[in-house]
Amino acid sequence: MSSSSGYRTTVTILFIVIGLPPGLCSLYFTPTTIALLGGGSAESRAYAVLFGVPCLVGLVIFGVLLWLLIREWRRDPR
Repeated sequence: MSSSSGYRTTVTILFIVIGLPPGLCSLYFTPTTIALLGGGSAESRAYAVLFGVPCLVGLVIFGVLLWLLIREWRRDPR
């Protein structure tokens, strides 16, 4: 087992444990948040801000870990 294989395993586990849950939640809540920002009362906008910011942060975490995962698995084994 090479060090590259160990890094691949680490990145894959990090993606599954840390990146996938916020990514899936963001995919569900982001359209709802956008719909609430489009119109409605002040309460709906407050809800959109309250849940929209964590959703965007989760989407960023998902994107960064997905990028690391793809980059590592495309790299030539050494």
